[in-house]
Amino acid sequence: MKLLWTKNMSVGIPQLDEDHKRLIRFVNELEMAIDGSLYSGIVDAAEFEITFHRMENYARQHFAAEESLMQSLHFPGIEVHKTAHCGFLHKTDELKKQYSGSTSPRDAQKIVKFLCAWITDHDYLMDSQYADFLYEQKHPPVAAHLVSSQSSTGYGGRVATKSAPR
Repeated sequence: MKLLWTKNMSVGIPQLDEDHKRLIRFVNELEMAIDGSLYSGIVDAAEFEITFHRMENYARQHFAAEESLMQSLHFPGIEVHKTAHCGFLHKTDELKKQYSGSTSPRDAQKIVKFLCAWITDHDYLMDSQYADFLYEQKHPPVAAHLVSSQSSTGYGGRVATKSAPR
C-alpha cells in the first residue's frame, strides 16, 4: 500500500508540507523493503530498522518544529497535538522493541500499516485544524517564526497562504 501526499494534506506552509512529504517517503521506503522480500520471504531487518530509525528521528524534528510554530501562534489545540505526537513516538518505540531484528514481512507490514494510518489520520484530522486556524487568523508572523527557528531546526522562512478554505 503506497502512501501518497495530496494537495488536501497541505497545511499552507511549504516547509511543513515538505516535512510531511518526506515522512511519507520514509514510509514508502519501508514498504519497498517489504516488497523486496516477496521472493525470498525475508525482510532485510537491518535495512528496515535503519530506515525506520531515520523516519523516527525526522518525525521528532518535525514535531518539535510544528509544536514551536503552534506555540508561537497561540494555537488553541496545541496540547492535543502534542499528546498525539507523544503517542506516535511511544507507539514507534513499542513497535521497535516488539519487532527488532524480525525478518518477517508480516511483522514489517504491521509497522507500515500503523505508520500509514497514523500519518493519514493525523494529517486529515489534526494538522488540518492548525492549517484552518492559520488560514482563519491570516497569520503573517508564520514567516518570521520559521526564519527565527531556522538555525535550530533547519527550516527556511517560506510561507504560502491558503487561497481557499479546506
